[in-house]
Amino acid sequence: MKLIVKSLLVTPALLLLVSCGGSKAMVDDVKVEPRFVDNDLHITLSADLGIGAVTLPNIVLPITKHGDEIGYVRMVSGINAKNTLEVDLNVATVSTAQTQVSELPNGDILPLIGTNDVIVIPVSNEITVYVAISDGNAALGIAIPFKTLDSLGAKIGQVSMFPMFNMNNVVGAAGLYMSKTAGENGFGIFADVSSVLDFDMLVNLGLRPDLQAEQSLEYSSIIPSRRTERKINKELYYLNRKRAQLKLN
Repeated sequence: MKLIVKSLLVTPALLLLVSCGGSKAMVDDVKVEPRFVDNDLHITLSADLGIGAVTLPNIVLPITKHGDEIGYVRMVSGINAKNTLEVDLNVATVSTAQTQVSELPNGDILPLIGTNDVIVIPVSNEITVYVAISDGNAALGIAIPFKTLDSLGAKIGQVSMFPMFNMNNVVGAAGLYMSKTAGENGFGIFADVSSVLDFDMLVNLGLRPDLQAEQSLEYSSIIPSRRTERKINKELYYLNRKRAQLKLN
């Protein structure tokens, strides 16, 4: 009993369990902003992660297409272990790319996007960016495998935990995906970016008709059983005590 009580006292720094039994998304702040670079529309998704004393690596990874840089993924662990994840993407350069039905690295359904058609953009270190665009709806997401979390997946097995959030008029889901297979354990965040996307500009740039088909985003949390959730919280508590730094694959 003492162990359980101690875990619940520390876990709020990681997941902030709420009274209804669900978990708070692993983000403290989320912002989505448009910006124009040489007349190209970029969307920047920035999130301060709620992962306690666990820290991100300090790294910037370019997103490229045919050798040209079209965005970046930035991870920063700053003062007081503030962890910031930022994804910037030139949406126009990928708006006509081939779409597919995709999934998280562990094989589970994509949060928010679900089974909608999505553009899958490999970055590096097995990081993947996802873009779903339809007539009036758009989502931007990222899945980042961390080998530090492989030990959790080995104990817990295939499961995903992505509670919804609504911050600064940005709705989305953020959390963890896990698997017994090394390399399929990590963090992800998916956000509705419809409010900042210029759909008329994309159509003028030649947005494919099939991408304009009406698709609905799925505004529902992905939550495992309470027993599995407790196991995840326990393992995260141990990482928090060690002040572990997440390491990329």
